[in-house]
Amino acid sequence: MQPGASTGNPAAALPPDGLYFSVDTFVNNGSLRGDDGKRLKPAGRSINTMNIGVTPTLLWVPGWEVLGARYGMAVTQPYQHTETTGSEVTDALFNLILTPAILSWDLGNGLFVGAGMNIYAKTGDFDRYANEFWTFEPNLAVSYLGNGWNLTLNNTFDFNTKNEATDYQTGSFYYLDATATKRFGRWQVGAVANYTQQLEKDEQYGVKLDDSQVMHVMAGPYLSYDFDKFTVSARYLQNIHTENDMGVSFFHIGVGVPLYRPGK
Repeated sequence: MQPGASTGNPAAALPPDGLYFSVDTFVNNGSLRGDDGKRLKPAGRSINTMNIGVTPTLLWVPGWEVLGARYGMAVTQPYQHTETTGSEVTDALFNLILTPAILSWDLGNGLFVGAGMNIYAKTGDFDRYANEFWTFEPNLAVSYLGNGWNLTLNNTFDFNTKNEATDYQTGSFYYLDATATKRFGRWQVGAVANYTQQLEKDEQYGVKLDDSQVMHVMAGPYLSYDFDKFTVSARYLQNIHTENDMGVSFFHIGVGVPLYRPGK
């Protein structure tokens, strides 16, 4: 999962019944950081990256109830352009993301609890960008949506299967995406943040790999405008601290459109 991917969204609450399309476009850039969070310079030079990603999603909320919760499902197909020091420029599809279940419980007084499961299928361009393994990603979210507020905490876990081609096992991850925004008419403004922590070391050929546990802390502003027929949002996540990964900052532009709503 991309750090901060679900920020800005009321992750515990589904929209009204219908079919929705959204697309998120991001640009990020940064440099490789080590176990102490400082910039790494292998062979005396920094390793930098710049990425442009496009992530379209279809969300269906059919009006069903499961375990007392409203039900939804989604499918997402990310695409990314990548430029990294010492590597060729790549343009490739990432793994197809299937979301067979999103459950949302309305507890009243603006409070919602949500849970779901994403499955990153073993698809995409393995030689360039995609992961040659499966990822199973449950989440548990809480949102308060009363009085124009969106106060959301979304807890997500990644559990990865082994890459059989390389015998490489990526350790499991925990993500906390936080959103605090307020609506003023058609405008919504606020702040978003992410904390990412890899819970287990990577492993290859039965050996745990040191300096492999990734950590991110990032935060920044959020702004959106509701045009009635569609909504446009912007958010910026500034890298504050990164360990054992590219310390990148993200700028996102998103558009959400209801394609079909019963009675509309």
